[in-house]
Amino acid sequence: MDIDHKRSEKVISDSFKAGREAPLNLSTADRPDVITSNLIKVSLMRKFARTSMIMLSAAALLGTMALPASAADTKSATNDATVTIEAGFLVLDTTAATLTLAHTGASAKVSTATGTLTGVNVSDLNGDGLGWASSVSLNELKFGDEIITLADATYVNAMTAQTGTVTTGGAAGTITAPAGGNSDVTFDTTVTVQVPNTVKTGTYTGTLTHSLL
Repeated sequence: MDIDHKRSEKVISDSFKAGREAPLNLSTADRPDVITSNLIKVSLMRKFARTSMIMLSAAALLGTMALPASAADTKSATNDATVTIEAGFLVLDTTAATLTLAHTGASAKVSTATGTLTGVNVSDLNGDGLGWASSVSLNELKFGDEIITLADATYVNAMTAQTGTVTTGGAAGTITAPAGGNSDVTFDTTVTVQVPNTVKTGTYTGTLTHSLL
């Protein structure tokens, strides 16, 4: 059976233009030109789709480039900074090991013994600003069974170095640093005790105590 190639080509061409596949009554086994036409049609559709994607991508890129900047220029930045100040100590220190009292006026009914302890230091680095108070006392003096009581002892502090505000308390032997900042003071403590003329001769010992409150 002879194939009318011109008629087949016209049918294929009409189908292609109308966006349709070749008619079903055309056998692709007998008409290889139909297959060729279908392949060409598919190839054209794929080329159109790829071209469309390229055009859309280019349009999106151009649209992005045309947008103005959304944020202003930034020329500075800030960060939090913290520091922790650790508390120090409230310290009392004495450099002299022994206070020696010199006895004078032994022929009198009541004589005295006086001595000075030097270089007493109070350093307040607590950082709490509460202030402090220093006091001094000497317990009874003993020599064997002999005792000198110290009911009438006096204590006088003399400042030799001072940082911060402090006040001295005269005979009571007190030094007070009022509430406020840190302080550091060095002072000498002079102690005077009354010695009855009834006590035996000898070397009497006791303990001198500085205290911080």
